[in-house]
Amino acid sequence: DIDRQDLSIELTSTTFSMKVNVHSSLCPLHLYEFTVRNDSFKRTGVLKTENRVGQLTPNSTYILTISKSGRVIVEERYKAVNTGEVQNVQITEIGDRYVTLKWQEPLHSFGAVVNYTLEYKIARYLNCEGTSGTVASDNLTTTNKGITIRNLHPYAKYTMKIRAFTGPPTTIRFNTKFSNISKEDVPIMQFSELEGKLTVNLTWDCKRQNGPTEYDLLLFCESDWCNGQVARSSNSTFHKLKSKLRVDFDILGFTMYRIELKIFRGNFPPFSVHKPYMSEVPGKVLNLTIHSVNRSSIGVRWRPPHSPSTVVHNYKVEARPDPERFHRIVRTTCDPQNYCKAWKGYICCTCGNLEQNVTYTITVKSLSIHQSVSTRTARASATTMDLAPGKPQNITLNWDEGYNLTVKWLYPFYPNGPLTRFIIFRNNKEIGWYNIHEELPEYEYRIDAQDLTSQEIIIKIGAQNAISVSYADDVYTTSPPRKPNFVAEPRLEETTASLVRIVMSDVVNQEGICEMFAILTDLHPSAEIGDLRHEKFFKEIGVGLSSWFIAGVNSSYGFPKEISYHNERSGQLAYVKGSEIPGGLLRKGHSYQITIVLRNTFEKLSRQRTYRLDFALDSPLYLFALLLIPVVLIVVLIFVSIRYFCINETSGLKALLSCKRQSTAKNSLSEDDAHVYETPREMFVGPSESNPSGPSHPTTGSTLTSKFPSFKMLPFKCPKYKTRVNIKNLDNYIRMGMNNGEFAKQFEEITKCPVKPSKHGSTPENRLKNMIPDLAAYDHSRVKLQNIYEDPYADYINANYINGYDGRKSYIATQGPKDNTINDFWRMIWDEKVQHIIVVSGVIERAQRKFEKYWPEINGFEFFDEIKVSYVRVKVFVNYEIRYFDLVRWDNARQVKQICFTCSPDIGTFQYIRSFASFSKRILSLKIAESPILVHGRGGFGRTGILILCDICLRMALAEGKVDVYHHLYQLREQRMNMVENVQQYKIAHFVLLLILQCISAPLETGIVCTKTMGNEIEDAIATKIEKQLKFLDDSAWQDEAMSSLSLDIDCRAVNPIRRLKFKLDDFSEASFYPYYQFENDSQIYIRAEIVDSFSIPSRYVTTKNPTASTLSVFWQLIIEKQIKMIVCLHKLNPLDTAACMFYPTSNAFSFNPLPNTCVRFVSKYNNGYCDIYDITVTYEDKPQVCIKYKVGKDVFLIDTICIF
Repeated sequence: DIDRQDLSIELTSTTFSMKVNVHSSLCPLHLYEFTVRNDSFKRTGVLKTENRVGQLTPNSTYILTISKSGRVIVEERYKAVNTGEVQNVQITEIGDRYVTLKWQEPLHSFGAVVNYTLEYKIARYLNCEGTSGTVASDNLTTTNKGITIRNLHPYAKYTMKIRAFTGPPTTIRFNTKFSNISKEDVPIMQFSELEGKLTVNLTWDCKRQNGPTEYDLLLFCESDWCNGQVARSSNSTFHKLKSKLRVDFDILGFTMYRIELKIFRGNFPPFSVHKPYMSEVPGKVLNLTIHSVNRSSIGVRWRPPHSPSTVVHNYKVEARPDPERFHRIVRTTCDPQNYCKAWKGYICCTCGNLEQNVTYTITVKSLSIHQSVSTRTARASATTMDLAPGKPQNITLNWDEGYNLTVKWLYPFYPNGPLTRFIIFRNNKEIGWYNIHEELPEYEYRIDAQDLTSQEIIIKIGAQNAISVSYADDVYTTSPPRKPNFVAEPRLEETTASLVRIVMSDVVNQEGICEMFAILTDLHPSAEIGDLRHEKFFKEIGVGLSSWFIAGVNSSYGFPKEISYHNERSGQLAYVKGSEIPGGLLRKGHSYQITIVLRNTFEKLSRQRTYRLDFALDSPLYLFALLLIPVVLIVVLIFVSIRYFCINETSGLKALLSCKRQSTAKNSLSEDDAHVYETPREMFVGPSESNPSGPSHPTTGSTLTSKFPSFKMLPFKCPKYKTRVNIKNLDNYIRMGMNNGEFAKQFEEITKCPVKPSKHGSTPENRLKNMIPDLAAYDHSRVKLQNIYEDPYADYINANYINGYDGRKSYIATQGPKDNTINDFWRMIWDEKVQHIIVVSGVIERAQRKFEKYWPEINGFEFFDEIKVSYVRVKVFVNYEIRYFDLVRWDNARQVKQICFTCSPDIGTFQYIRSFASFSKRILSLKIAESPILVHGRGGFGRTGILILCDICLRMALAEGKVDVYHHLYQLREQRMNMVENVQQYKIAHFVLLLILQCISAPLETGIVCTKTMGNEIEDAIATKIEKQLKFLDDSAWQDEAMSSLSLDIDCRAVNPIRRLKFKLDDFSEASFYPYYQFENDSQIYIRAEIVDSFSIPSRYVTTKNPTASTLSVFWQLIIEKQIKMIVCLHKLNPLDTAACMFYPTSNAFSFNPLPNTCVRFVSKYNNGYCDIYDITVTYEDKPQVCIKYKVGKDVFLIDTICIF
């Protein structure tokens, strides 16, 4: 029989193989059968030479039985082995939804691997916090040693097990990449509105998010009245996702909004989702105010809620007492059309039947036509009692031509019950009353003041109710003068082509300053254009442009009885100013008109009377011939008379033409400094300082003649200090003023001027708005804001109008904004249509905050009340910056430029004044159009006054060639308090003008271009320009010393000097440098060196002599301590010169130690065609300190080649 030795058995994880080693001829195998079995498996078959049983279970035990005719011959136990782990699993590629893997077969497979099984599942969604919970697994089977798995979830962490058939698993983990933004990334948005806030609730399913995401939530106003406004919540930008997020926005009622959710992920394009939202809940009523209180009722007013599209059905008003348990609540409903008669745009409502002496809280809610009630409540409180009325508001005074004064005022903000009448007082005397029949926005009362000409008048208005009377503040005005007139009408005595003579009578009703002008007008259609210098005045009196001045005179000299025009060039009185008529003769056949204007002026108020005389030159030729002889005789007699008068009255004429001011040092100015006026009012002479009563003048019956010369005219009333200076003499004038104390005396006179009233700015409510509480804006010139809040103090801002050179309101001088005035500041800019804001100080100087920063960051925007301010761009210059702002208020847009002076007083007086002069010259280029230039610093008095004063004087200099600093400062201080605060600033203003005008009046040719022909340009400059330039520098050297002596205590406390006392002037006026290191030889403790400023950087250069052997050490100490990184030597050193010191290494073999622990080494050398350049390393205390480039020129003239380095 067959035994175990005849069998060869092989067992794998799934297969049983058996081979019989006995030949079938010796042992018939078909007589045997075999069985492979266990508890769950059984296979039986006839024995063959090779036998195979499959589908075994790995790692299971089986029993092999061989039998013959039912007799068991062989029975043994066997175990199916298992395969090993797969080897070297690698991820070859991974994406957002797929992964590619490869691996190697197990080291022990026990036969061929049937297949590989992959089991994978999501271990965590990367957008979710914590684990992802129970997630179903996916399985794949492959016979290959690699696979690509698709349809994975983006941005997830996977766990995968890989088995070789049923062998042990190999576990790997990987993260899929994030994918592009899709709708799955969009959260669910839900909206809710409460108390004027829109809440956006965002909800996500983090398992559906496909990557790390950033979100930005914006709210756009889509209604017409607010189109384009954008709101961004503080938490509207977020990165880490949560399951829920809440974002709040402030919104207005009845407004259409568009909510935009922007989604960002990596470098993918952003994805946007838009959702509309319409607020149908009415907004909160605006500006709720208690306007009237008595013992049984409380009256309230308010503005309708935003937006303009709100449709209000009615308002629910409730008066809730305090304490509530003792008194009843009163409720009422108010019609939305019940607008107040006295206050435009307000709705008025009264809560009646209240209890006396009880405090009530008034609440107002708006109800829409959809019956939705406002969720935001406006509240105000008051106590029922009898109160006096409030003051009448905004009193204005206007004069008409009939000497009637019209007084206008507004209804009081707090009438406290019905008003019975208004009482009008003039000069503290009751003159009438206005009975009130109905409430009106504005009231008007006319006062006849014909008997009160040329004097100050005080008007007071009182409001009376059933309780008492309340009076408004006094309002001051000046009544205009009477109209002057002739006793008899003037008449034409003679009219020819060469002579026009007018006879006049006495002038009566003269008040203030009385002036007379005579104008000749050619009425012919083809007449030539006349003197256009007085075009404005011609239009004012109603004459054509073909007009010429004949004469102008004031009452200081008495009015002549006769005015003559003739074409001869004979002597003229100085107080006559006329214009040349082309050709001299009047034309035959032309019609002419003589216009005589009599004008009284008192406190800038004028009244005038006009006389017109018409004539025509149409007489026959023979008539002229008959009249020729007497005319010639008359002309000769007049000529002889005037000639005789000029010879005998020379001293009087000279006094009339000079009007010079003698200084305390007896230094007089030239005649070019005489006061010249170009306006018609000032075309006559006044009394000079040397003769206050005025020069001898023609008597009442004298004759005034004119031949239209171009005379220099003098003021009719000289000030105590006459500083009208020709710009050619400005240098000498300022030099004398600095030496003899003249400026201090002038400024002392200015400070004696009385202070104007500033009642509005001195009230307790408005003092808080002043940067300096006691320095308020003058009442008569203050800028009044539009009172949009119906607050009696809301129209105040510390700002004043300033008249420019041409007399218009050219400037607004104001303080820098405070926290509580920034909104008022932008309101003023909008109301006054300001185009240029000039800032003369920094927000912070010398560690002190000067004013609040009132503009947004670059490329940002901020809202100031209803004004949106966007900072769009900036230009930066050496001494200033120009910032550009876009302003939007409702549908209106404007652009405003802010020109900010960026130099600090820390740079030193001399450099600061030069920088300020450069800045003032830039401001001079601005055109003063219809809107004023706004100027501010900290308080709006010091540097603000300097800049405005200089700008006015510069514009005067450009127009007339003269400046009058004293006169214009006097005018500034009449319009704003403390302009140019101290005498130091007054002097600085003079030097600023000098630095600008000196370049205009005496320009110097400068500048050499660095080219190959530069040497020729230098030689030409030495021959033609250098001497002139050096003379100019010598002549103006006193300016540097004088400017450096001034104090820069501008709005700042004193600080320590910037420069330490390392540099000290010795007897030779050179600076000496004292090093830290102490040497044994006392003669080596200093080196002569001087600090030199550059154009824009103080202490830019240090100039010194070539060091000698005794000063070599301190020379290098100076380089190290001042951290000098470039040395320029203007000539090469000669090593053979015993006096010279080779203080720099010129080759690798040359290095030295000028100080202990200091080494100077050569690095490299090259020549650029102009000079030799050495690179040198300085090592100090074994550490490299500086790397110095040393430039050595070829000859002394190569100093100008420094500009190419």
